[in-house]
Amino acid sequence: ILKIDEKIEKEQIAHLQEVRKTRDHQAVQKSLNELKGAAQTDKNLVPYILSSVKTYASVGEIMNTLRDVFGEYHDPGII
Repeated sequence: ILKIDEKIEKEQIAHLQEVRKTRDHQAVQKSLNELKGAAQTDKNLVPYILSSVKTYASVGEIMNTLRDVFGEYHDPGII
């Protein structure tokens, strides 16, 4: 099991908060909206994901956008 040092975890959280404060929020939202729109079609999502990354959207924000369209898989064999 990988255990992350609490100091490193706190540093990463602080860094993410700083990025979120300084990024262009409109550009992030625009790229995530474009990603969502593309996900609702059969388009290749890679260019839209890369565009979102370039605006400093977080992995969590990108995944939440995709989750909104595709949902989550739940293995019926696991209770």
